[in-house]
Amino acid sequence: MKFCNLLQPLGLSLWVGCLGSAGGAIAQIAPQTAPPLSPPLSESIIFQEAFDPPGEGKPDDTAGAGARDGARCQPDEDEIEVLMPRRNYGLTLASHPTVFVNFPKTSATQVRLLFRDEMGDSSDAIAFPVPQGGGLVGFRLSEASAPLEVGKNYQWFLSVSCAAQPTPNDPVFVGWVQRVALNAERQGELAAQSTVERVQWYASHGYWYDLLATLTAARRQHPEDPMLGQLWTSVLESVGLSEIAFPGPFGEQVGTSE
Repeated sequence: MKFCNLLQPLGLSLWVGCLGSAGGAIAQIAPQTAPPLSPPLSESIIFQEAFDPPGEGKPDDTAGAGARDGARCQPDEDEIEVLMPRRNYGLTLASHPTVFVNFPKTSATQVRLLFRDEMGDSSDAIAFPVPQGGGLVGFRLSEASAPLEVGKNYQWFLSVSCAAQPTPNDPVFVGWVQRVALNAERQGELAAQSTVERVQWYASHGYWYDLLATLTAARRQHPEDPMLGQLWTSVLESVGLSEIAFPGPFGEQVGTSE
């Protein structure tokens, strides 16, 4: 296990100095083929949190598990906010899901991200630089790191360094994710769907991480599309995050480890 024992029990009083200091970088997302956008949006997107997850089910302590209301490095700064549903839990199809963070203009210097399973085994903590001008950034571990196992719950920790050295008062965000596998038929159906249809399906089945990844990728490719703007607003409003704008200055970037 590569996770400090001082993080037991879990909570927002975690000392982020326990996390590793492996290097990282912010890299451009490779251009992708633009997905179809039709049909037009006819109703609001509501993320379904009251669902029965497949696999091993929800962990017992999802409610209140992280700093959902945000935190800041200095009293005169706006809050940093991680984009998560109210209960801090979501499903994913991805082996290396992305955690999205909305940064204000901040004095924070870097963040560290790691994933830990319910047995206490964790990935290495990967460090990423913070955009000083603020904006929406997605952080994910590299494909070289161990993938999430299907059917298992993982808790991720995103610590924010407010100075050159971590301190016990630095903000720490915590969330939960479970990776799920779909059969080939369902995967083919999703691939053939429009962006709107896919986002609606992800929302209704609890796939929070895939919902955000799909929608942010589409908005990067079609920044002026009003339907995607409506989708973005609807998704965030459904989980109480309606004031986060998109795209920010760093909306086209995602953090990946070196």
